[in-house]
Amino acid sequence: MIVFLTVSYILLLLLAFKQKWVKQTLAWKLSPIAWCLFLLIALFIPMQFWAPSGPFIVGQHSVQLVPNVAGEVVEVNVDLNQEVKKDDVLFRIDPTLYQSKVDILMAQLKLAQTRLGEAEMLAERGAGSVYDVEQFTGQVEQLQAQLDGALYNLEETAVRAPADGYVTSVGLRKGARVSNIPLAKSMAFIESADPFFAAEFFQNHLRFIEPGQAAEVALKMYPGRVFDAKVAYVVAVSPTGQLPLSGVAAPPKELPATPFWVVIEAGEELKALGLPIGATGTIAVYTSTGVATHVIRKVVLRLEAIKNYIVPK
Repeated sequence: MIVFLTVSYILLLLLAFKQKWVKQTLAWKLSPIAWCLFLLIALFIPMQFWAPSGPFIVGQHSVQLVPNVAGEVVEVNVDLNQEVKKDDVLFRIDPTLYQSKVDILMAQLKLAQTRLGEAEMLAERGAGSVYDVEQFTGQVEQLQAQLDGALYNLEETAVRAPADGYVTSVGLRKGARVSNIPLAKSMAFIESADPFFAAEFFQNHLRFIEPGQAAEVALKMYPGRVFDAKVAYVVAVSPTGQLPLSGVAAPPKELPATPFWVVIEAGEELKALGLPIGATGTIAVYTSTGVATHVIRKVVLRLEAIKNYIVPK
Protein backbone atom coordinates (compact mmCIF):
# COMPACT_ATOMS: atom_id res chain seq x y z
CA MET A 1 0.00 0.00 0.00
CA ILE A 2 2.79 2.42 0.87
CA VAL A 3 4.46 1.59 -2.46
CA PHE A 4 1.21 2.20 -4.35
CA LEU A 5 0.70 5.61 -2.72
CA THR A 6 4.32 6.59 -3.32
CA VAL A 7 4.18 5.55 -6.98
CA SER A 8 0.91 7.47 -7.38
CA TYR A 9 2.57 10.55 -5.89
CA ILE A 10 5.53 10.21 -8.27
CA LEU A 11 3.21 9.93 -11.28
CA LEU A 12 1.32 13.04 -10.19
CA LEU A 13 4.60 14.84 -9.66
CA LEU A 14 5.81 13.89 -13.17
CA LEU A 15 2.54 15.18 -14.57
CA ALA A 16 3.01 18.43 -12.66
CA PHE A 17 6.53 18.77 -14.08
CA LYS A 18 5.29 18.11 -17.60
CA GLN A 19 2.45 20.62 -17.30
CA LYS A 20 4.86 23.05 -15.62
CA TRP A 21 2.61 23.40 -12.59
CA VAL A 22 5.74 23.24 -10.42
CA LYS A 23 9.39 23.89 -11.12
CA GLN A 24 11.87 20.99 -11.18
CA THR A 25 13.75 22.11 -8.12
CA LEU A 26 15.85 19.82 -5.93
CA ALA A 27 13.23 20.03 -3.19
CA TRP A 28 10.46 18.77 -5.48
CA LYS A 29 12.70 16.05 -6.88
CA LEU A 30 13.41 14.79 -3.35
CA SER A 31 9.80 15.20 -2.22
CA PRO A 32 8.85 11.51 -2.96
CA ILE A 33 11.29 10.50 -0.21
CA ALA A 34 9.65 12.94 2.19
CA TRP A 35 6.22 11.70 1.08
CA CYS A 36 7.22 8.08 1.71
CA LEU A 37 8.58 8.94 5.18
CA PHE A 38 5.42 10.89 5.97
CA LEU A 39 3.22 7.94 5.04
CA LEU A 40 5.38 5.58 7.04
CA ILE A 41 5.49 7.69 10.21
CA ALA A 42 2.03 9.26 10.12
CA LEU A 43 -0.07 6.33 8.88
CA PHE A 44 1.53 2.92 8.37
CA ILE A 45 3.45 2.57 11.65
CA PRO A 46 0.48 3.80 13.74
CA MET A 47 -1.81 1.51 11.71
CA GLN A 48 -0.02 -1.53 13.17
CA PHE A 49 -1.22 -0.45 16.61
CA TRP A 50 -4.58 1.26 15.94
CA ALA A 51 -5.79 -1.10 13.21
CA PRO A 52 -3.74 -4.27 13.74
CA SER A 53 -3.94 -7.23 11.41
CA GLY A 54 -3.13 -10.90 11.86
CA PRO A 55 -3.86 -14.44 10.69
CA PHE A 56 -7.38 -15.78 11.23
CA ILE A 57 -8.44 -19.42 11.64
CA VAL A 58 -11.61 -21.47 12.16
CA GLY A 59 -11.07 -23.98 14.96
CA GLN A 60 -12.92 -26.76 16.74
CA HIS A 61 -12.39 -28.90 19.82
CA SER A 62 -10.97 -32.34 19.09
CA VAL A 63 -10.37 -35.45 21.19
CA GLN A 64 -7.53 -37.89 20.61
CA LEU A 65 -9.26 -41.16 21.45
CA VAL A 66 -7.33 -43.58 23.65
CA PRO A 67 -9.29 -46.58 25.04
CA ASN A 68 -9.29 -47.21 28.79
CA VAL A 69 -8.50 -50.88 28.19
CA ALA A 70 -6.12 -52.71 25.85
CA GLY A 71 -6.84 -55.56 23.50
CA GLU A 72 -7.59 -56.71 19.95
CA VAL A 73 -10.12 -54.74 17.91
CA VAL A 74 -13.03 -56.98 16.86
CA GLU A 75 -15.33 -54.35 15.35
CA VAL A 76 -14.99 -50.88 13.77
CA ASN A 77 -18.34 -49.11 13.40
CA VAL A 78 -17.43 -45.78 11.78
CA ASP A 79 -16.08 -44.55 8.48
CA LEU A 80 -14.10 -41.43 7.67
CA ASN A 81 -16.12 -38.25 8.36
CA GLN A 82 -19.20 -40.24 9.36
CA GLU A 83 -21.42 -38.24 11.73
CA VAL A 84 -22.09 -39.92 15.07
CA LYS A 85 -24.08 -39.07 18.18
CA LYS A 86 -22.80 -38.99 21.73
CA ASP A 87 -22.30 -42.53 23.17
CA ASP A 88 -22.47 -44.21 19.75
CA VAL A 89 -20.01 -47.13 19.61
CA LEU A 90 -16.96 -46.25 17.49
CA PHE A 91 -15.15 -49.58 17.85
CA ARG A 92 -15.09 -52.61 20.12
CA ILE A 93 -12.23 -54.42 21.80
CA ASP A 94 -12.34 -58.19 22.32
CA PRO A 95 -14.25 -58.54 25.64
CA THR A 96 -13.39 -62.22 26.28
CA LEU A 97 -10.71 -61.68 28.94
CA TYR A 98 -12.69 -58.92 30.64
CA GLN A 99 -15.89 -61.00 30.63
CA SER A 100 -14.04 -63.96 32.15
CA LYS A 101 -12.71 -61.71 34.92
CA VAL A 102 -16.27 -60.58 35.67
CA ASP A 103 -17.51 -64.18 35.73
CA ILE A 104 -14.75 -65.26 38.14
CA LEU A 105 -15.39 -62.36 40.51
CA MET A 106 -19.16 -62.92 40.42
CA ALA A 107 -18.65 -66.59 41.36
CA GLN A 108 -16.25 -65.64 44.16
CA LEU A 109 -18.63 -62.96 45.40
CA LYS A 110 -21.56 -65.36 45.40
CA LEU A 111 -19.55 -67.86 47.44
CA ALA A 112 -18.38 -65.16 49.87
CA GLN A 113 -21.96 -63.95 50.34
CA THR A 114 -23.09 -67.51 51.06
CA ARG A 115 -20.29 -67.97 53.60
CA LEU A 116 -21.18 -64.63 55.18
CA GLY A 117 -24.80 -65.70 55.56
CA GLU A 118 -23.76 -68.98 57.14
CA ALA A 119 -21.33 -67.21 59.51
CA GLU A 120 -24.04 -64.77 60.59
CA MET A 121 -26.48 -67.63 61.26
CA LEU A 122 -23.91 -69.55 63.31
CA ALA A 123 -23.00 -66.42 65.27
CA GLU A 124 -26.67 -65.83 66.13
CA ARG A 125 -26.93 -69.39 67.46
CA GLY A 126 -23.69 -69.06 69.40
CA ALA A 127 -21.98 -71.70 67.28
CA GLY A 128 -19.77 -69.23 65.43
CA SER A 129 -17.66 -66.16 66.18
CA VAL A 130 -18.08 -62.50 65.35
CA TYR A 131 -14.58 -62.61 63.89
CA ASP A 132 -15.76 -64.96 61.11
CA VAL A 133 -18.63 -62.58 60.31
CA GLU A 134 -16.28 -59.61 60.11
CA GLN A 135 -13.81 -61.55 57.97
CA PHE A 136 -16.46 -62.63 55.43
CA THR A 137 -17.99 -59.14 55.44
CA GLY A 138 -14.63 -57.66 54.47
CA GLN A 139 -14.19 -60.33 51.80
CA VAL A 140 -17.61 -59.57 50.29
CA GLU A 141 -16.87 -55.82 50.21
CA GLN A 142 -13.47 -56.41 48.63
CA LEU A 143 -14.85 -58.71 45.95
CA GLN A 144 -17.69 -56.27 45.23
CA ALA A 145 -15.17 -53.48 44.66
CA GLN A 146 -13.12 -55.71 42.34
CA LEU A 147 -16.28 -56.70 40.48
CA ASP A 148 -17.24 -53.02 39.99
CA GLY A 149 -13.81 -52.39 38.45
CA ALA A 150 -14.07 -55.49 36.23
CA LEU A 151 -17.56 -54.44 35.05
CA TYR A 152 -16.19 -50.97 34.24
CA ASN A 153 -13.35 -52.48 32.18
CA LEU A 154 -15.85 -54.74 30.38
CA GLU A 155 -18.02 -51.74 29.53
CA GLU A 156 -14.95 -49.86 28.28
CA THR A 157 -14.31 -52.49 25.60
CA ALA A 158 -16.95 -50.56 23.67
CA VAL A 159 -15.28 -47.23 22.85
CA ARG A 160 -17.99 -44.59 22.48
CA ALA A 161 -18.21 -41.10 21.03
CA PRO A 162 -17.61 -38.48 23.75
CA ALA A 163 -19.99 -36.00 22.05
CA ASP A 164 -21.83 -35.40 18.79
CA GLY A 165 -19.28 -35.17 16.00
CA TYR A 166 -17.29 -37.17 13.48
CA VAL A 167 -14.03 -39.06 13.17
CA THR A 168 -11.36 -37.62 10.88
CA SER A 169 -8.83 -40.44 11.05
CA VAL A 170 -10.03 -44.04 10.73
CA GLY A 171 -6.88 -46.06 10.15
CA LEU A 172 -8.04 -48.60 12.73
CA ARG A 173 -9.01 -52.03 11.37
CA LYS A 174 -10.37 -55.27 12.77
CA GLY A 175 -7.53 -57.36 14.16
CA ALA A 176 -5.40 -54.40 15.20
CA ARG A 177 -4.28 -54.22 18.80
CA VAL A 178 -4.91 -51.02 20.74
CA SER A 179 -3.37 -49.86 23.98
CA ASN A 180 -4.50 -47.66 26.85
CA ILE A 181 -1.23 -45.72 26.75
CA PRO A 182 -1.93 -41.97 26.15
CA LEU A 183 0.76 -41.77 23.46
CA ALA A 184 -0.92 -44.54 21.41
CA LYS A 185 -3.98 -42.75 19.98
CA SER A 186 -6.53 -44.86 18.09
CA MET A 187 -8.73 -42.22 16.45
CA ALA A 188 -9.13 -38.44 16.15
CA PHE A 189 -12.63 -37.25 17.05
CA ILE A 190 -13.94 -33.78 16.12
CA GLU A 191 -16.96 -32.28 17.87
CA SER A 192 -19.77 -30.99 15.67
CA ALA A 193 -20.71 -28.10 17.97
CA ASP A 194 -20.39 -24.55 16.65
CA PRO A 195 -16.75 -23.84 15.71
CA PHE A 196 -14.76 -21.04 17.28
CA PHE A 197 -13.01 -18.25 15.41
CA ALA A 198 -9.62 -16.99 16.54
CA ALA A 199 -6.86 -14.65 15.41
CA GLU A 200 -3.21 -14.25 16.33
CA PHE A 201 -1.59 -10.90 17.10
CA PHE A 202 1.93 -9.89 18.02
CA GLN A 203 2.38 -8.53 21.52
CA ASN A 204 3.36 -5.00 20.43
CA HIS A 205 0.17 -4.77 18.31
CA LEU A 206 -2.11 -6.14 21.00
CA ARG A 207 -2.41 -3.47 23.66
CA PHE A 208 -5.18 -1.45 21.97
CA ILE A 209 -7.41 -4.48 21.27
CA GLU A 210 -10.48 -4.72 23.54
CA PRO A 211 -13.70 -6.81 23.56
CA GLY A 212 -16.48 -5.46 21.39
CA GLN A 213 -14.28 -3.72 18.81
CA ALA A 214 -15.25 -4.07 15.16
CA ALA A 215 -13.24 -6.32 12.87
CA GLU A 216 -13.21 -7.54 9.28
CA VAL A 217 -12.08 -10.87 7.84
CA ALA A 218 -10.77 -11.75 4.37
CA LEU A 219 -10.92 -15.51 3.80
CA LYS A 220 -8.76 -17.60 1.49
CA MET A 221 -11.82 -19.66 0.53
CA TYR A 222 -13.81 -16.58 -0.52
CA PRO A 223 -11.43 -14.28 -2.44
CA GLY A 224 -12.56 -10.75 -3.07
CA ARG A 225 -14.97 -10.71 -0.14
CA VAL A 226 -14.70 -9.16 3.33
CA PHE A 227 -16.86 -10.25 6.27
CA ASP A 228 -17.84 -8.40 9.44
CA ALA A 229 -16.84 -9.64 12.88
CA LYS A 230 -15.92 -8.28 16.30
CA VAL A 231 -13.55 -9.04 19.16
CA ALA A 232 -14.96 -11.39 21.81
CA TYR A 233 -12.00 -11.47 24.19
CA VAL A 234 -8.23 -11.75 24.37
CA VAL A 235 -6.81 -15.06 25.61
CA ALA A 236 -4.59 -13.65 28.36
CA VAL A 237 -2.05 -16.47 28.43
CA SER A 238 0.93 -17.53 26.36
CA PRO A 239 2.84 -20.83 26.39
CA THR A 240 5.98 -18.86 27.20
CA GLY A 241 4.56 -18.06 30.65
CA GLN A 242 3.87 -21.68 31.55
CA LEU A 243 6.78 -22.93 33.64
CA PRO A 244 7.31 -26.71 33.78
CA LEU A 245 7.28 -28.52 37.11
CA SER A 246 10.79 -28.99 38.41
CA GLY A 247 12.65 -29.64 41.62
CA VAL A 248 15.22 -26.97 40.79
CA ALA A 249 15.10 -23.28 40.04
CA ALA A 250 13.98 -22.41 36.53
CA PRO A 251 17.10 -22.04 34.35
CA PRO A 252 17.54 -18.72 32.52
CA LYS A 253 16.73 -18.81 28.85
CA GLU A 254 15.91 -16.52 25.98
CA LEU A 255 12.20 -15.69 26.05
CA PRO A 256 10.64 -15.13 22.62
CA ALA A 257 7.83 -12.60 22.27
CA THR A 258 5.20 -15.15 21.28
CA PRO A 259 1.89 -13.92 19.82
CA PHE A 260 -1.41 -14.02 21.73
CA TRP A 261 -4.72 -15.49 20.61
CA VAL A 262 -7.81 -13.32 20.30
CA VAL A 263 -11.21 -15.03 20.13
CA ILE A 264 -13.48 -13.51 17.49
CA GLU A 265 -17.28 -13.30 17.38
CA ALA A 266 -18.32 -13.85 13.77
CA GLY A 267 -21.02 -11.83 12.08
CA GLU A 268 -24.15 -13.51 10.72
CA GLU A 269 -22.83 -13.67 7.15
CA LEU A 270 -19.58 -15.28 8.29
CA LYS A 271 -21.42 -17.82 10.48
CA ALA A 272 -23.76 -18.74 7.63
CA LEU A 273 -20.85 -19.83 5.42
CA GLY A 274 -20.43 -23.10 7.33
CA LEU A 275 -16.65 -22.90 7.04
CA PRO A 276 -14.66 -26.13 7.37
CA ILE A 277 -12.41 -26.51 10.37
CA GLY A 278 -8.98 -25.12 9.56
CA ALA A 279 -10.16 -22.45 7.11
CA THR A 280 -7.80 -19.46 7.27
CA GLY A 281 -7.63 -15.84 6.30
CA THR A 282 -6.58 -12.40 7.48
CA ILE A 283 -8.35 -10.27 10.08
CA ALA A 284 -8.14 -6.56 10.86
CA VAL A 285 -9.34 -5.07 14.14
CA TYR A 286 -10.42 -1.42 14.29
CA THR A 287 -9.62 -0.03 17.72
CA SER A 288 -11.04 3.10 19.29
CA THR A 289 -7.92 5.12 18.39
CA GLY A 290 -6.53 6.46 15.11
CA VAL A 291 -9.62 6.44 12.89
CA ALA A 292 -7.58 7.79 9.96
CA THR A 293 -5.49 4.60 9.97
CA HIS A 294 -8.67 2.50 9.80
CA VAL A 295 -9.31 3.76 6.27
CA ILE A 296 -5.85 2.63 5.14
CA ARG A 297 -6.31 -0.77 6.81
CA LYS A 298 -9.69 -1.27 5.12
CA VAL A 299 -8.06 -0.63 1.75
CA VAL A 300 -5.15 -2.95 2.54
CA LEU A 301 -7.50 -5.72 3.68
CA ARG A 302 -9.58 -5.46 0.52
CA LEU A 303 -6.42 -5.66 -1.57
CA GLU A 304 -5.56 -8.78 0.44
CA ALA A 305 -8.99 -10.21 -0.37
CA ILE A 306 -8.46 -9.57 -4.09
CA LYS A 307 -4.95 -11.07 -3.90
CA ASN A 308 -6.55 -14.31 -2.64
CA TYR A 309 -7.74 -14.95 -6.21
CA ILE A 310 -4.19 -15.59 -7.38
CA VAL A 311 -2.17 -16.36 -4.22
CA PRO A 312 -3.28 -19.70 -2.68
CA LYS A 313 -1.07 -19.52 0.41
